[in-house]
Amino acid sequence: MHTKDAIKFALTVSNGAVLSVIDEMSGAATTFPTPKRRLPPALGPGHLTLVEGSIPAILFGDKNPAAEWQQYFGESSEPVADAKGYPPFAEVREKYRQLREQNLKLLESLSEADLDKPTKAPPRDWSGSSRLTGRASSCWPCTKRCIGAT
Repeated sequence: MHTKDAIKFALTVSNGAVLSVIDEMSGAATTFPTPKRRLPPALGPGHLTLVEGSIPAILFGDKNPAAEWQQYFGESSEPVADAKGYPPFAEVREKYRQLREQNLKLLESLSEADLDKPTKAPPRDWSGSSRLTGRASSCWPCTKRCIGAT
């Protein structure tokens, strides 16, 4: 199996699981944080939507099409229990679905050699002090780790 095939498989399988969980939580998207779940459920899909949008941004330096949601779902956002504090849940789900679909098409357009090229706009490390270096193929495993953590 080639790198591209493995990434495509992981994205396809995880997408079904993610959409299933998103659909389950749609009725309680802003449940106030509890000791077991310290963040409202809406933050998971919102964060994943930002991550999906970051793939072409990291690879090619494009603008993240979900960047306007950084204030709601980004690293420095603060959770709120009021649904009015977030974009509509159905809109977040649809944006996630669209961006995942675009990323699958993007992946399909890349060759194995493309996946070995350096990224144009690598993200900052968690401390914010330096830029991570990486290859294009490393962008998608990040998405897989985020999905597994949600």
